[in-house]
Amino acid sequence: MLSATKEDSPDASPHAFEKSCARKTHAKTMGGCSTPSARALLLVLTSAAANTVSVTKEIWSDSAQSAIAAAKPDWAAADRGCVATIASATPPYLSYDGRDTTKPKLCRVDHGGEVDAEKTTILAMVDSPGYLEQRGNWEAFLNKASYCRRTRRRFYIWIGVPPSNVLNARVDAPWARCRDKTRGLENTLNGVKNLAFLALFDDESIDKVMYMDTDMWVSSEEIEPEAYFALTDADLLGNQNRVGGPKIPMNGGLVFARKSEFTQQFFALWWRGRCGDHDQLPLWATLFAAWSAATDGAYSFNDEHFKKYSHAHLEAVSLLQRDAMYIRQKANMEGPYDGGNFSATGLLDVPLALPHVLLLPSAPVGSLPAVRSDPVRSRPTFVCHTRIEKDEGGQCVGADVCAAGRCDPFLSLTKSSLAVGRFVLLGFFVALNAAVLSRRPALRRRLAERVLALFSGGR
Repeated sequence: MLSATKEDSPDASPHAFEKSCARKTHAKTMGGCSTPSARALLLVLTSAAANTVSVTKEIWSDSAQSAIAAAKPDWAAADRGCVATIASATPPYLSYDGRDTTKPKLCRVDHGGEVDAEKTTILAMVDSPGYLEQRGNWEAFLNKASYCRRTRRRFYIWIGVPPSNVLNARVDAPWARCRDKTRGLENTLNGVKNLAFLALFDDESIDKVMYMDTDMWVSSEEIEPEAYFALTDADLLGNQNRVGGPKIPMNGGLVFARKSEFTQQFFALWWRGRCGDHDQLPLWATLFAAWSAATDGAYSFNDEHFKKYSHAHLEAVSLLQRDAMYIRQKANMEGPYDGGNFSATGLLDVPLALPHVLLLPSAPVGSLPAVRSDPVRSRPTFVCHTRIEKDEGGQCVGADVCAAGRCDPFLSLTKSSLAVGRFVLLGFFVALNAAVLSRRPALRRRLAERVLALFSGGR
């Protein structure tokens, strides 16, 4: 059951150096003691007064059952018969039935290509078509559609959000007490992705899903998500963060999931934990709860870290740095994916395997490229989370989202149609002005150059 004990737990555990340092630091008012991380020191200092929780398998199961029952009306309310088509790439327009309504929809995107039902489904989520059709988001959407067409896989997009009374509801979990008020009592809509996962997993033909944020796009089209799934039998795969970004346990913008009892429980609990301006706060809290449950409560942590995003953003990765090996030990996990130097640096250089979860670095894994945003420009990366106007300084340049045919055939068809249209108009102009052109050789020459440019793909 839930406990407030500090026995047999890293929060009150045999970390003698950290405890000694905490005492020295307290005595000297935050001075005179050096640790590998100031955040790790803060973690030790705050843990003494916080409530330490142990999540048993029974607590996890009971909480998940309740969360699934509460979430089912939310995902079942969505229109899941929706089919969306790219009616126009330029100007952007996504066509689907019910576009003028506010009812959430899980739409299959008809990209015009064949589909192999055995392949991983790609999933995206937006609150409205207007947001999707904004510059940058739209190009990333065309990129995803192009990738799914080329690799013969299904592509779904969730459009819309539940009513505000549902979206902004807050329910404390046994392992996390929401106290985040950065948006008052409102919650971010980003957590709605969990409903999309749950709705997709209702489809018996779908067993693997890769979620990508709206502005995320595929860079290396020869790489497929199945290659990353093949690394592990874990239910969830995620990425810590791009190098240079804040050090966090896992980014919510890229999530690989196998359909299983665990993932259905996890997404329901992540959704139930919605709290404030960032869906990553309940993501991290649910991860630590899952790891505690995998040890039947032998691993415990204090819930103070997950009351507010401002706390978790600073402290969660330090908590994982300190406790990852302890969790693996208590869960009887072995294998090469131990995070490499993560415990010292807070940055994954090799994958970290934990119960049910594999966390991937922003670096190559064997022969596979970085799953996201490799900082070395000369190396490939699978997906980029880079806005169209941004350059991360590494491999990902936002302006490349549709370069090298990454948005074909959608943009190429648009360009061809424009070229044909221009040619027809030019021919009409020439016919109307034949007499003038016969007396103006220079004008005839310029028109001939323009015709050649149209046929060669110029604009």
